[in-house]
Amino acid sequence: MNHLRPVFRKRARVSSQRLVSAGGLVTMAISLCLCLPVRAIDPARLHMKPFGHSSQVNTVLGPLRPKTVSRPERSVIPILQPEAFAARQWIALGPDPIPNGQTYTSQGTAPPSKEVPVSGRVSAIAVDPKHPETVYVGGAQGGVYRSLDGGKSWEQLIKGKNALNFAIGSITVDPTDSSRVLIGTGEGNLSADSYFGVGVYLVTGANSQTPVLNGPFSVTSANQNAFMNRSIVKILVDPQNNNIVFCATSSGVGGLGAQTGATLPNRGLYRSTNFTSANPTFDQLTVGPGTNVICTSAAMDPTNPDHVVCSLFGQVADSNGHNLQGGLYYSTNATSATPIFTLATVTGGPVVSNNLAILINVKLDISPDGQTILAATDEYDTNQQDQGLLRKSTDGGKTYPTILTAADGFAGGQGFYNVAIAIDQSNPQNVYLAGTLSSTGVDPDGPPGHGYMYIDGQVIANPGPSNPQATGHGPVNGGGIFQYSTDGGATFTPSVNGLHADSHAIAISKSDPKVLYTGNDGGVWTTSNVTKKWKDINTKGFSATQFESIAVHPTNKTFSIGGTQDNGTIFFKPDGSVVRADFGDGGYALIDQSAKNTEQVTMYHTYFNVTDDLIGFSRVLKTSCAEEGEWSFLGIYTGDVDPTVHCDGTTDRFNGIQLTDSVNFYAPMALGPGAQGNPNTVYFGTDTLYRSDDRGNTMFPASATPIEAGVPISAIGISPLNDNIRVVGLNNGDIYATVTGGALVNLNVGLPVYVTRIVMDPVNPDVVYICYNGYLLTGPNNVLTVVELTNLSAAVANPNAANFLTIGPPTSFATSVNGFVVDPLNTQNLFASTDQGVYASTDGGNTWALYGTGLPDVEVFDLKLQSPGRILRAATHGLGVFAISVPAP
Repeated sequence: MNHLRPVFRKRARVSSQRLVSAGGLVTMAISLCLCLPVRAIDPARLHMKPFGHSSQVNTVLGPLRPKTVSRPERSVIPILQPEAFAARQWIALGPDPIPNGQTYTSQGTAPPSKEVPVSGRVSAIAVDPKHPETVYVGGAQGGVYRSLDGGKSWEQLIKGKNALNFAIGSITVDPTDSSRVLIGTGEGNLSADSYFGVGVYLVTGANSQTPVLNGPFSVTSANQNAFMNRSIVKILVDPQNNNIVFCATSSGVGGLGAQTGATLPNRGLYRSTNFTSANPTFDQLTVGPGTNVICTSAAMDPTNPDHVVCSLFGQVADSNGHNLQGGLYYSTNATSATPIFTLATVTGGPVVSNNLAILINVKLDISPDGQTILAATDEYDTNQQDQGLLRKSTDGGKTYPTILTAADGFAGGQGFYNVAIAIDQSNPQNVYLAGTLSSTGVDPDGPPGHGYMYIDGQVIANPGPSNPQATGHGPVNGGGIFQYSTDGGATFTPSVNGLHADSHAIAISKSDPKVLYTGNDGGVWTTSNVTKKWKDINTKGFSATQFESIAVHPTNKTFSIGGTQDNGTIFFKPDGSVVRADFGDGGYALIDQSAKNTEQVTMYHTYFNVTDDLIGFSRVLKTSCAEEGEWSFLGIYTGDVDPTVHCDGTTDRFNGIQLTDSVNFYAPMALGPGAQGNPNTVYFGTDTLYRSDDRGNTMFPASATPIEAGVPISAIGISPLNDNIRVVGLNNGDIYATVTGGALVNLNVGLPVYVTRIVMDPVNPDVVYICYNGYLLTGPNNVLTVVELTNLSAAVANPNAANFLTIGPPTSFATSVNGFVVDPLNTQNLFASTDQGVYASTDGGNTWALYGTGLPDVEVFDLKLQSPGRILRAATHGLGVFAISVPAP
């Protein structure tokens, strides 16, 4: 990597002074390859999880050596007053919920699959021990919702001045006082959008009409960082002394590109012995030989708080393959001053040295007498076909000699991501288990031996069995999403009807054990029926949809589409209604800006993209055809092209994109201006920039192939004034540009961090705004999250003459700038969406302030201005879409 020394001029600027620490982050996920479905784009095929990127992208930065450049100061004439910006109100547009989400039946994804209301990923659930209808539900980035009526209505608990983070990993009701609810921030599901947290919240009066949010609490007794930028996956409270609280911590990421940070606290098992004090502290306990090991789960004996079990996700093996750090551990003196945790003995299955192999995700639950412990793991099952093994201990977690084979394969191919287990405390014979797709769905395992993990910025091979007996298919009984046992796990019965894919949470009412709640990538469901017939409780007010993008119509201020994580592409119709327009993971979304009405509209969106499996995007030419299954896929996938003629008269096309390209899971797209009166040109980025002037039917390389080997494009900017003016950013921070439509030139910016957005000035073709994920930028370098290039033409001719001007960050702390807008009516008006809301500048970036009121400090992944209607739309990654008016100059 070329570490040049750009010296970026700092404007005299004033930023918000809210104190949010942003230290290091860690990302981990698995690259999955799906087996070939019957049809080219099957709905189940698109329920995949975003994965990470190569270690070169996530290296921790050394000292930057900026390139020295000179640039003139600009005269700044403020047009809009900051006070007017701040006074405006954001309006939540939802969806709350999506009315027609895709769920599953006993026939899997094949018709007749059910369309019911869904929301977004739910990662944690807790039930009031006395009132089965009082339930707390945590969204992956949606905060915590409370219902006092079993899900008929919802209220957001994460609000107010202390609401600094909406990523939720765990929720626990204090067993000594049900009015106190502890919330662990940071989602620990180990995907590339499992966001980091800020510590532990405490809600007092949680079951009253006036709940109060306290915290977050995130320091050790030595006043060091314990939890900031990590994820808390489990909280245990001593039922005899609620001063004693245990927290299991895992990894997290931040911003577009899922970046790690420069510094991080250790992961592991922490304990507070003063939690009821005004300022509780947490200290790490010694569990195993490692000092920084993911703790995926923990459980406490209901009758003996000294008896605690936990699981460590080991990442280090010796030369013999023995797991040095991870495995299952137990303690019999967990509340003592210096508790001892002992490595359990695990036998049977693919164990290593009487314990688990490295890189094993485990979720634990414990029986009411503390003796039976069930460990649901993502190991390959006993037939070496799928992930998902259920181990049993009957001696309090000292040994695990039994495998309950009836649960084999429950995690399908995504055991790193979705595993959940719960034991009925009134009758431990009742066991509930959840994972991923059923046997009649499409299994995401892919070919034997495939799989990679991304841990602390390093790519680690995670091979499966070399010669499995058969290709994966999920559990034989079809119950991967949810299944239950009434005989302690000897047999399991599936219960998937009406549920969304990818389960993460199960909660049982203590006062009425027939009442269950489960959470998955589509939200939350409940049942009180012994046959486990599920009731959808994604009802009005529950808004947890994770948007990846937003696109606006050129003339209609209501018309928008946006891609979401695992809930398809959402259509905000001209009449104000909201529907899901297509299935799967929705990524980037675009609307052709040459549209003259609301029917003849060309729209685009991506699903996922995976090298050697599927790369490209979908398109529809008419609004009336924007329905599930009616979008034509343009790109390349394995197998033959699907000849089905869709509603708008088009079919799938293999259009010139290469299946072997390196590509981001959410590959970027952009529109160029096109010829006068013609549709916009379309650009798509792998490690090659592709261009089309026929709405994606054919795409040709507009760059070297690849630009840089193995490094995908992360952002594309095309001038609205001239289609030949193009700028692209790569995962590793490199910037390439052309002003003639010719070869791209490396501008040598010298910032080796993920490029999130590139936005071209709508009036001046020489001005480009480059946005970065800034979590690796520490100290004085955190001002480099937005950089303005003021002389693009000269920079392309001579990169050493490039004039860079720092206009970021909008915040006073390190963050990711995920979206950026330049007002075409006055280019001094700038808007930036960050991981902590939306900021605005009225003086070209000299000063910044939060824009408007009513938008929480949630991650905002995309931002678009519908200029004719003066409406700014913000796509949050967890709370749906918000809109606000922008005054005309």
